[in-house]
Amino acid sequence: MRPSEASGLQWRDIDLQAGMLRVCRSRHMWEDSAPKTGSAARSVQLMPETIKLLRAMQPLHTTPEMRVFTNIDGRPIEPNAFLKRWYQCLRALGIRLRGMYSMKDTFVSHALTAGVNPAWLEAQTGVSYETLKRHYGKFLWHEGAAQLEKLAKFAPEFAPANSRRAQVTDIT
Repeated sequence: MRPSEASGLQWRDIDLQAGMLRVCRSRHMWEDSAPKTGSAARSVQLMPETIKLLRAMQPLHTTPEMRVFTNIDGRPIEPNAFLKRWYQCLRALGIRLRGMYSMKDTFVSHALTAGVNPAWLEAQTGVSYETLKRHYGKFLWHEGAAQLEKLAKFAPEFAPANSRRAQVTDIT
């Protein structure tokens, strides 16, 4: 999620039983608004570890409009409020300082390297396929051989000459 999307998150947006989260607002400059783009309004499948962490931090009594991330007074947190702690964590770990968007960039590049379906990743992150190609193209999998293997089940002449399933190709 973008930092502004995390800041706008309310408990009614999360279904821990189903492992889903809805991104339907963004918080910026002390106000809620629509997400950054039309495709940024989306449903996100939560990873098991994320579900576990959200359960652990969920207050005993919540109302639907309660914020997931608040300051110590229980008020909505601004996206930039994460920065101080983020930089402290990076320094403590000896990692070069970088912006918070690098978390999303890392997720996208690892997902593409692992060969996830770009359409799923587009829906999960709210990043358009064109943007994925432009910024993360070198991590996209070349599916040619895998697609030919599927066809070869019906027509052996389509079997790929090179039996390697997939390889990373820079399409930028």
